[in-house]
Amino acid sequence: MFLKFLTQKKRLLTVSKMVIAQNRELALLIPRSSKGSEWVSRKLISFISKRYRGIAPKSLNEVRLLVQELFSNSVKHTDSESVNVRCRITDSVLELWFLNVGRGFKIKPMLKDKTSKGFLPPYPVEYINKDVLIAKTTGYNLYCTISNSHEFSLYSEAAENNFKINALPEHYGLLIISRLSDTVTYKMESGQNDYFYITKTLSVN
Repeated sequence: MFLKFLTQKKRLLTVSKMVIAQNRELALLIPRSSKGSEWVSRKLISFISKRYRGIAPKSLNEVRLLVQELFSNSVKHTDSESVNVRCRITDSVLELWFLNVGRGFKIKPMLKDKTSKGFLPPYPVEYINKDVLIAKTTGYNLYCTISNSHEFSLYSEAAENNFKINALPEHYGLLIISRLSDTVTYKMESGQNDYFYITKTLSVN
């Protein structure tokens, strides 16, 4: 399981060398710092560009923003000293894993245009297999589908909302991630290990 062997730095470095040699995967260990966002996005963009020839500039820009939002999320909302990032390309599909250590991701449902205090995993039984509204912006709603006590997926849909630019919702970054991805899944495994898993179809010129 990816999570288990990435939790040890020494093994991560070994795996990184191996998967880079296979020319399809990349694994990185980055200190948890706001300065790491631009660095990791450059590394991944370079890796993708060399291994997926002819990728459209629009796709590269979307991947850059996606990676920066995911890394920013790790910096702000986890207790990790470092962030483990894995990238894999299969045909035209990009897969990204962002592994952290912490208490888990707090879901904050919106209730009557207000946001609740939220809850950490294990998520309440009454929310399992339900779609929970967690963010609103002009044009879109963001929903969280909780599949079990430690896992959820995200999706967004068009909506007519009145939105003030000085009132960005707390989960606005997740809305960006959802809009730029094909699928977004979060999972917390044993201990304090959790990760976001993203898939995105890359387009060509």
